[in-house]
Amino acid sequence: MKAGITSLADLEGALKNNGKHLNEQVAALAFKKFHTKTLVDLKNYIQDERMQQRHKLQKLEAQKKEQLQAQLQSSRHTLKTQF
Repeated sequence: MKAGITSLADLEGALKNNGKHLNEQVAALAFKKFHTKTLVDLKNYIQDERMQQRHKLQKLEAQKKEQLQAQLQSSRHTLKTQF
């Protein structure tokens, strides 16, 4: 039997209820449970990762929007010069 945590999303789910589920999984494997501070550190790590992902996504979306606006302005300029 394995703990079954293979991704950040799995870890996030296991940390629900203050890590009770994670510690139950760990104990079922006959390992020592995580200390409360370690569980808090893991939760904070996940929050930081999620925030970085959101910022990265927002930055990419802003870049795409700027590119589309530049293409649109270029197209408008081309149309104006043709007519």
